[in-house]
Amino acid sequence: MFAAAIPTAGGLMPWHNPKKFARVPIWAFHGSIDPIVSVGLTREIFAAMQECGGNMKYTELPGVTHGVNSYAFAYTGDDSDWGFITKCSSDKCDDTQDIWDWLFRQKLSSRMTGSRKKRR
Repeated sequence: MFAAAIPTAGGLMPWHNPKKFARVPIWAFHGSIDPIVSVGLTREIFAAMQECGGNMKYTELPGVTHGVNSYAFAYTGDDSDWGFITKCSSDKCDDTQDIWDWLFRQKLSSRMTGSRKKRR
């Protein structure tokens, strides 16, 4: 249904199956000191996506709280001075550094759009 996703300060509860969306390009952002949503939830889903060879990028922002979206939607690349380093779950990840360039490079695969049409 979606060509890509950019979750910010999100998490995935354990009853969901990450393999269901392993092909969807995801770039997740989370602040390391988020007091509202535990950064552990995003770390866990990133680890699960690594295990299943998913297409997920993860940028954890040291010293940032729950307002990570203001960083995410203005992200133009990693900055080692600030500790902003993006990790990739597999070699399937697009290495584009600018969030908006990355987002608009993503396309629905014909396999994904074909399966959506069959369900209608």
